This record gives sequence, structure tokens and C-alpha cells, in this order.
Amino acid sequence: MEKLRKTALSNQHWVTIAVIASTGLVAVGVWGYLSVFHPPKPLFCDSFGRQHDFAILPSWGRNRPMSDRRGNFAYADYGHNMFVVVVTRQKITSHTWPVSTPTSATVLLGSAHETSIALEPNQLILISEKGRVKFNIKPGTAKTWHKELYPIDSDLSADFLMEVIN
Repeated sequence: MEKLRKTALSNQHWVTIAVIASTGLVAVGVWGYLSVFHPPKPLFCDSFGRQHDFAILPSWGRNRPMSDRRGNFAYADYGHNMFVVVVTRQKITSHTWPVSTPTSATVLLGSAHETSIALEPNQLILISEKGRVKFNIKPGTAKTWHKELYPIDSDLSADFLMEVIN
């Protein structure tokens, strides 16, 4: 009887070890799959990987939106070469990060200037209360503008836009 109890206890340990090992293998498999086969890229997201130290699975990282002291906001998508400027003329403290899918995004969510943007590769899109104006841009331009303008408190409405239009 005692030997039967020890065998049953021993079998429970093996089952527990097998469950833990198979769970670990599934987790490694999912992580490996996502590392190789990326989910579709949302607008305004260009880096794929672990976005935080505490993240277990890789995901798409959003490009940081920019704003200036006049209340203008800019969003860049390197892969699609899109640069979007939303002119609000007021400081917005609500949610400025875009909410994105692979074909569209909503920016300035919850504000009076909430705007939906469709995927339009190789475009500079200027949005204001008067409407939208689009300009064709050369490949790589959105990334260049984002890298040049982000570190400083740029004036997105005056110097930058006059340079683009001329």
C-alpha cells in the first residue's frame, strides 16, 4: 500500500513537471513566431520588438508624436513615408498618441480636434479646421523630418511649413 502511494505521488510530480515544461515550450513558440512573423504594421509605428523591459512578447512601437508651442501636432510614419501635421492653435493636454490600425489612425483622441487619417503613402498631409491639403514627398522624407524636428521645440506651423511649400 505504501509503495503504491509513493508511486502515485511520484506520478503526480512527473505530470506537474510535464505541464510546466509544455507551457514553457508553448510560450517560447509563440514568442519565436511573433519574432519572425510580425503582425500587420499599424500607421505611425515603425519599430518591432520588445517595447519595454517588462514586455514578454514583441510588438509594434509607436513613433513619438511631436507638438509645438502653438498647439500644432505632427505624426510620422517611416515605412509609408507619411508626415501629418494637425493645426489646432491651442495646447491640447489630452491623449496625443495615435490609435492606429494598418490602414488608418485617429489622432488627438477625445479633443475637439479628433481626426481620422487614412493610409496615403508618400504624402505630407496638413489638417486644419479649413480642411486638408496634401503634398507628394520624396521617399525617406517623413523619417528625415521627424528626426530633425523632434529634438527641438520646433515651430511646425511657420518655418517648417513655409520651407515645405516653397
